[in-house]
Amino acid sequence: MIVIGIDCATDPKKVGIALADCDEDRCALVAVELGKSHESLARKIASWLPSRGVPLLGPPSGRPSIVVLEDTAQSFLALVHESQA
Repeated sequence: MIVIGIDCATDPKKVGIALADCDEDRCALVAVELGKSHESLARKIASWLPSRGVPLLGPPSGRPSIVVLEDTAQSFLALVHESQA
């Protein structure tokens, strides 16, 4: 299982993202990056996602929810673009 952590900020240069690979016993940190732009962050996160069926957690309107996207990477990028519109 992969875990993606996002330390959010309004300035993309202050956003940190991390990728961990977890099994039953442990998690190993695979990558850590700082943002350059919203687009670069979205593309990096999308590149870390499996191609299908991964649950995404997010707090739209301040309420936690779980969304399962069939084409995860493309749908994630669409959600990012939609939120910036």
